Amino acid sequence: MKFPNPAQVVTLVSAAAMASALLSPAAAYADESGTATVAALEALPEVLDDAVAVRETRSGTASFTSAQTRSSVQLPADSSEPIVMSNPDAGSLEIGLPFADSAATRDEENDVVSGYDNGNDSRTAPITKTDGSVQIITILESGDAPSRYTYDFSAKDGAHLDPSGPLLAVRDDSGSRVATIAPAWAVDADGRSVPTHYEVSGNSLTQVVDHRSGTFSYPIVADPYLGQALIARVDLGSEGGKPRYSVVKTAYGDNVAMGMLRPGNYDALLGATVMRTEGWKDAVAKRPAMNIATIKQQYDCHTVYAPSKNPWNLEAFRGQNANWGVNPKQCNW
Repeated sequence: MKFPNPAQVVTLVSAAAMASALLSPAAAYADESGTATVAALEALPEVLDDAVAVRETRSGTASFTSAQTRSSVQLPADSSEPIVMSNPDAGSLEIGLPFADSAATRDEENDVVSGYDNGNDSRTAPITKTDGSVQIITILESGDAPSRYTYDFSAKDGAHLDPSGPLLAVRDDSGSRVATIAPAWAVDADGRSVPTHYEVSGNSLTQVVDHRSGTFSYPIVADPYLGQALIARVDLGSEGGKPRYSVVKTAYGDNVAMGMLRPGNYDALLGATVMRTEGWKDAVAKRPAMNIATIKQQYDCHTVYAPSKNPWNLEAFRGQNANWGVNPKQCNW
């Protein structure tokens, strides 16, 4: 999900206000018979940023492989089977869907939106992104919808949820990161935030949406947003007679870097923290030779002062600057 660049916030908010005045989300939802997810996302068009069409197979599953990251996503024919995410560096991950015992068949609403009717006034709608990340949208259609939505994770080398870092992580039995999960959020049809949080137990993640704690308009949209890759690649060039490393973020990594992971909540500190730790690990795994002091300092500087820039260009010929945070006029000193 790509939320607005800070420089665009005023323009986008004004546009959203105008759209709201012309057509209320609740009315749009009611008018869109058979396209419940599309209608619910009228008020949150940013959810569909970087969304891609998936290719349906004869068995009814749908798949996508990202040319950017070589990640793949497989959506099941019905909700009794898991979503499968795979990345050549992170490995394969299965995500069991809420209310899997209802075994609802996947229905397509348009080229990029499909979902599963949970049979309880809620829907699950996985949105696949260009980099192979997945935003698993939950639509609460009325006050009768459940408040708890549980996802079970499994992987070949084991899977458990690790809440100790800046972002919730899925790790295998060796401790390697398989995926990260953006913070919980939920928004009602009028754009108001709905109280929500995650609960973690072993390999299970439950999103609790407290939609009965106040007077909210339906439909309510919530999600876990998962990505396996923060860095797409590190291109190697030359400048000043030494290597230049161009760190290219994925769509998911770009959102993480800018802290744009929840509607109306811009958390730049969270983004910088994640990229300085997990993002750096991803980058060095792709180009081990970049693991030198000046490159790390330039990289850290970009996470704080140039999060929206993509790629981040880092030059080895530049000297070290341990005090880069004191004079942040430029990150390539």
